[in-house]
Parts: sequence; C-alpha cells; structure tokens
Amino acid sequence: MAPEALRPLRAAHLQQLHLIDVHELTDQVLNEILETQTELRELDLQRARLITGACLSPLAESTTLESLRVQGSNRFDSGSLAHCARMGALKRLDLSNTLLDAESLHQLSQLPQIELINLSGTGYTPALLEELRSALPDAKISPKANAAP
Repeated sequence: MAPEALRPLRAAHLQQLHLIDVHELTDQVLNEILETQTELRELDLQRARLITGACLSPLAESTTLESLRVQGSNRFDSGSLAHCARMGALKRLDLSNTLLDAESLHQLSQLPQIELINLSGTGYTPALLEELRSALPDAKISPKANAAP
C-alpha cells in the first residue's frame, strides 16, 4: 500500500491503528494522520522501516495512547523515546528489534504507569534491566533478567 493511500485516515476518529509492514510509510504521512487522532489507544508500526521519532510528536502529550509497537522499526531512536516518555497513558511498549542502545533506553524509567516493555533485540544490558526493574517495579520487562542480550 502506498503511503499516500493512507492520507484519508486523517478524517477518521480511530482508537486503533495497525500499519504493519507498510515499509514505505514516512514520518510526514504518519504525522499527518496522527495529528488528528485524539482518541487513539493503540498504534502498531511493526517493521515501518522509514519512520523515526518525529512521527510520534503529535502523540507526545497523548492521554489516550495505551499501546505502542515499533518492533523492527530500525530508525526508531533516542529522540523517539523522548516522545514516549511524555505519554502519560502508555501501558504497553514494544521496542523489540530496534537499534536503541542502553543509554537511550534509560528514558523508559520516566514511565511510572507502564505495565509491559519488550526490549528483546535492543542494546539493553543486564545493568539496565536491573535499573528499569527497580524504577518500574510493577512493570513486566522482557527479556527476563537472566537472558543475555
């Protein structure tokens, strides 16, 4: 599906948006869609290889977004996490198989309401997992503490 074909979504009032394997999806197109979505609860951008954190700026202050999946989105970076850290309703975050490193992943400790974080395939370290589990004791953080990166 061409990204331009997604532009009509701007007029919709969505609670869920799943754009899985839309490899040509760009920040510009996604930003245009997301800036009109005030009721969005779930966003799935698995393997959207061209997006960066810039596309999340319209959702940074979201009070409705509860679930975000960016698994395999290889341009998702520390700036992206800065937007996530301001999402007050975010409960589930899948960052698996992204290029995030341990330094940028420290920002996740700013999500006290988070319930589930998947860090499999990222640059996490055992020390980071311990730090996050201490800062977010109620959250389930994958991989398990005894797993190696």
